[in-house]
Parts: sequence; structure tokens; C-alpha cells
Amino acid sequence: MLVASNQVVGSSSLFGRAARSKGGLLLLIGFRSRAAAAVLAIFTIAAAIFFHSNFADQNQAIHFLKNFAIAGGLLQVAAVGAGALMSVVLQTFGR
Repeated sequence: MLVASNQVVGSSSLFGRAARSKGGLLLLIGFRSRAAAAVLAIFTIAAAIFFHSNFADQNQAIHFLKNFAIAGGLLQVAAVGAGALMSVVLQTFGR
């Protein structure tokens, strides 16, 4: 469990729970995937900065870099979109 004195974005905050659950679900089904990926990328970068900034601890440094790698993938989805598979699914089942 993460504990911080001024917990703005964390595992127990309401925004954190909503961003992870609803953003991940939107990304999974491909509905407004660009916006969902952008919000999740911002959340992931914020979590890395606030909770994994102790570079003296190797484990924290690894998690910091992992979060930035995840944010990079999310920013790619935000830039490109859901892709061809999602457009086929939307055409098949309708919007």
C-alpha cells in the first residue's frame, strides 16, 4: 500500500481508481481510446513522479522506468488510435 503525506494521485484516491478501471476498460473496448490513453498516460507519469522518485533504491528506479515505458505505449495509442481491428469491430457491430 502506498502512503504519502499529500496523496494527490495514488492507489487509494478516487481519481486513481476511476482512471485505472474506467480508462482501462475504455481502452480495452476501443471506445474513445485516444482520450482514455492520454488520461492513463498522464496518471502513470504522475504516479511515477510522486511514488517512485527515490533513485537510491534500485527497485524504485526500476518501477519509475517501467511507468515511463507504459506511458510511452499509452501515448502511442493516444497518437495513433485503436487501430484497424477496432474499426472492423465497430463496423460489424455498429456504433
